[in-house]
Amino acid sequence: MRIAIDGRLIIASRSGVGTYAERIVRSLLRIDRVNEYILFLVEPNPQLEAPNLSKVMIEGYDRKIFNRWWENVLLPKYLRQQHVDVFFSPGYTLPVVRRFRSVASYLPLPRAWRSFFQALDTV
Repeated sequence: MRIAIDGRLIIASRSGVGTYAERIVRSLLRIDRVNEYILFLVEPNPQLEAPNLSKVMIEGYDRKIFNRWWENVLLPKYLRQQHVDVFFSPGYTLPVVRRFRSVASYLPLPRAWRSFFQALDTV
């Protein structure tokens, strides 16, 4: 099974959820040598290593600007391309744009907004 993990909060100045995320990843890598893990990071972390771990660095990541774009456009595209079976996000995030697209069809939204959600089908 291919399991992707959002490790954006595993940074040098981590606390709370970042510490939790790092400990979960460490524990999974210690006890599971069968599944393949893909860890998304914004900072290099040489302490997290295992034969069944691939790290994906998110280049040019700026939490204030790039955060929602990455979650809603780039992440779903990558997960599909890499045939990921499970995605785990310890930081309470999931792509919301695709989920909202089906709801948007029932709302009185401007045509430009509807076009935006429909265009995401091709991403």
